[in-house]
Amino acid sequence: MSETNNNLKVLYLEDSPQDIELLRELLIAEGFELDMNTTESEKEFEYFLRNNKYDVILSDFKLPGFDGFRALWWATEICPDIPFIIISGVIGEEKAIELIKLGAADFILKDRTARLPKAIQDAIERKQTKEALQESEEEFRTIYNSSPDMYVSVSPVDASIILCNDTVLKKTGYSKKEIIGSPIFKMYHDDCMDEVRAAFQQFLETGEIRDKELQLKRKDGSKIDVSLNVSAVIDRSGTVLHSISSWRDITERKQAVDELKKKMAEMQRFHNLIVDREFAMIELKKEVNELLKKSGADEKYTIVG
Repeated sequence: MSETNNNLKVLYLEDSPQDIELLRELLIAEGFELDMNTTESEKEFEYFLRNNKYDVILSDFKLPGFDGFRALWWATEICPDIPFIIISGVIGEEKAIELIKLGAADFILKDRTARLPKAIQDAIERKQTKEALQESEEEFRTIYNSSPDMYVSVSPVDASIILCNDTVLKKTGYSKKEIIGSPIFKMYHDDCMDEVRAAFQQFLETGEIRDKELQLKRKDGSKIDVSLNVSAVIDRSGTVLHSISSWRDITERKQAVDELKKKMAEMQRFHNLIVDREFAMIELKKEVNELLKKSGADEKYTIVG
C-alpha cells in the first residue's frame, strides 16, 4: 500500500473459506483496493512469499500440518520487512506475546476483526517510517564518512574514542581497530598535550569547544595542524553521553601563514636595507656638498628634508 492510494496486496494464510470471505469483505468495505492470495498449505505459502511482493501477511494460528510460529519463521526468513499479523481465535495470551517478541506486527482475535484495517495501516506506516529512518541513517553515514573533516565521538567517562569516520583513518594512517577504544590523547602530538588536556577539561565543564588549534599525530609521527570543535550529546537528565568532535585540517593554511610571515619578514629586511642605503647616500651627498663649498665651488646636490 503506497502513501497516495489504497491498493493493498495481501497474503492470507487461512484454512476456512468462510473466514477468508469475511475478511475480504471487511477490507473492501474499508476502502482498500484489495489484491489477495490465500492458501492453507505451507509449501504454497513459501512459494507465494518467494515469488510475490506483499504489503502485509495475515495468518491464522492453527493450520493443517503447521502453525503460526512456523508461518512467522517463513515470513521472517524470506521477507522480514513485511508486516506479519496473526488473526486467530484459539491462541492464548502467552503465545500471542511470544509471537510479537519473534517479530509479528500485531495479533487480532477473530471475533474482533473490526480493528484489523487500522492494525494493517499502522503496521505499514511503521514499516515505511522504519525504511525512511534507515534511508536517513544511510545518508548520514555516507555524509559522515565522506566529509573532508575528521569526526570522532569521545566518552566523557574515560576519554576513549567510541566512533570515528573514514576521514580520520585516511588522514592519520591508523586503522579503525587501532583507534576505537583508545584514549583521545593518543591522537594528539606531544607538543600540544597540555593544551589538549585543558581542552578536554573544558569539554567536561562546558560541553563545547570552539576553533581550538592543536596538532594531531599521524601513525608515522608527523603532525597535522587542526582546528577542533566539540559539542556534547546529552540525555534527558542532562548527562553528557559523548562528544561530537570535528578536526578540520588546517595544515596548508598554517603553512601558508608561516610562509607569508617569512616573506613579510624578508620584505622588511629589504626595506630596511634600502632605507639604510638612502640615509647613507644622503649623508655622503652632504659631505660632498660641504667639501665643494670649502673649495669655493657650488654645491652639487640638493638635499631634501
